[in-house]
Amino acid sequence: DEVLCERWVENPYFQYLTGETFFCHTLPFDRSSMTRWRSRMGEERIVALLQESLSIAVKTGAMKPADTRQVIVDTTV
Repeated sequence: DEVLCERWVENPYFQYLTGETFFCHTLPFDRSSMTRWRSRMGEERIVALLQESLSIAVKTGAMKPADTRQVIVDTTV
């Protein structure tokens, strides 16, 4: 979460893709809220959200099923 938050603050593309209209120099939320959100959602709902996101990406042509054959996982958390 720390690295993601640092990247969000310095990256206008991240900010634009998450709905910001203007570049922000500070986070609009508390860093720990991401951890609390994941805890409230629970693993089952997070998996369902990921599956639905991937399904929509395939349906809209944003990705192909073959794009998931190789996945890089960041385990630095």
